[in-house]
Amino acid sequence: ILVMGIVSFIKFAEKIYGHIKKNKIVNICAISIICIIYFVLQICWINYKNLKPNSDQLYTRDLSLSMYAGDDDKYKNSVYFELYPQQITLANAWNVFYKITHRNSVKIVQYGNAILNVGSLLLIYFITKKINKDFSEGIGGFLLYLLFIPISMLCTFVYGDIPGLFFCLSAILFIIKFNESNRIFYFGISALSMALAYYLRMNNLIVLIAITLYMLLKVLEKSLGMKKRTIKLGLIILYILITILPSKVVIKIYENKYELDKEASFSIQGFLCMGMHESTRAPGWYDDDYGQYSFDDAKKAKEIYENDIKDRIHYYKENPLDFMKFYAKKIIAMWAENTYQCVWYNIGFLDKTDENLEKNEKMYKYKNDIQILSKGITCAIALFSIYVIIKRKLNLTDEELLLVMLFCGGFMFHLLWEAKSRYIITYIIYLIPVAVTGISCIKSQKNESV
Repeated sequence: ILVMGIVSFIKFAEKIYGHIKKNKIVNICAISIICIIYFVLQICWINYKNLKPNSDQLYTRDLSLSMYAGDDDKYKNSVYFELYPQQITLANAWNVFYKITHRNSVKIVQYGNAILNVGSLLLIYFITKKINKDFSEGIGGFLLYLLFIPISMLCTFVYGDIPGLFFCLSAILFIIKFNESNRIFYFGISALSMALAYYLRMNNLIVLIAITLYMLLKVLEKSLGMKKRTIKLGLIILYILITILPSKVVIKIYENKYELDKEASFSIQGFLCMGMHESTRAPGWYDDDYGQYSFDDAKKAKEIYENDIKDRIHYYKENPLDFMKFYAKKIIAMWAENTYQCVWYNIGFLDKTDENLEKNEKMYKYKNDIQILSKGITCAIALFSIYVIIKRKLNLTDEELLLVMLFCGGFMFHLLWEAKSRYIITYIIYLIPVAVTGISCIKSQKNESV
C-alpha cells in the first residue's frame, strides 16, 4: 500500500511539474525553493541535535585537528591509525576543509554535509534526466531522494559517507556526459570527483570498478576504430591512476611522519572473518572480540583470522542449511532496516544530560514512522528496478547497466565483508534513476493500453 502511495505521489507531482517545467524561470525557482527548504530542515536538525563525534568519527576528527594545529607528535605510533591507515586521508580532507573555511568546529562539517546532500539531490535529478529522457525531467529521482530520510538524518554524522556519495554521483554524471560528448573536460571532472570520493571513503572503490566496467563497454563498441579504442583504454588506465594514487601517496607520507608500523594494519582477512561469523550485534556485523585480536597483535591476528575463515568455510560445506540461514539473516540485518544506524548515530550516547535524553525520547516517538517510510522507499526502488530489468529482458542501456552493476557490486561486497546497515544506504540511492525508469515504463504501458 505504501509503495503504491509513493508511486501515486510521484505521478501526481509529475503532472504538476509538467506544467511548471514549460516556463524555465518558474522551473528553476521551484527546484531552488525545494532545495533551500531541504537545506534549512537539515540545518534545523543539526542545531536541534547538537551532537559531538564518537567512535571512529572522534578519532578522525581529533587527527584532523592535530593536522590543522601542526601537532605531529600527538599521533606518533598511534595503534588506531596503524590498524586503519585509510582513515588518514579522511582526517586530511577535514584538515584541508578547515583551512579553506578558517573554521574547525564540528558544526561546520555538519553544515558541509547539509550542502553536499542538496548537491547529491541535484545530481540524482540530472542523472535521472540523462538516463530516462522520456520521464518528466528527472523529478521522480528528485522526489525519491527527498523522501529517503536516512541520508538526511546522517547530516550530523562527521564522516566520509555524505561527501563520498556527492563525489561518486558527480563522477557518474560526468563520465556519462563524457561518453556522450567526448569532451575531455567532463572526463577530468569525473576523474577528480572519483579521486575525492575514494580519498574520503575507500569503500568507494566499488564505484570506481563499476565506472571502469562502464568505460570498457564503450571501448568494446563495434563502431570504434583501433585508434579511438586505444585512446579510450589509455583514458581508463589514467582514470584509475588519478583515483587511487593521491590516497596512496598521502597515506605513505603520514605513515612515515607518524612512524606507523605499515605491517600492523587491520587485515582484509579480519573483515572477511567477521563477515561470516555470528556477532553480538547481528550476523556478520562488526564483532569487538574479533577486533580486539588486531588491537592486541595485528600480525598474529591475521593468522587467527585465516584459520577461522578456513574453519568456517569447512563448517558451511558440512552444514549448507546453516550457511543459507546465516546469510539470509545477514542480508536482512543490513538491507531490511536502513534507518537503524541513522537513529543510533543521532542518539548522542556520550551526552547524558536530561536535555539530550528528552530529545532522544521525542525522536523515538517518530522512529517507527521513519522506519516504515524508509522501508516503503527501499521497496519501491527495489521493485521498480527489478521490473525494468525483467521488462527489458536484461537489455539495459549502458548507463542503466552502470548503476545496476554498482548496486550488485555493493551487494556482493558487503555480503562478504563486515556488515553495517549504514554501508548500504548509498547503494539504494544509486538505483533511484533505474527505479524511475520502471515507473516510467508502467506509465507508458498504461498509455498504450488506453
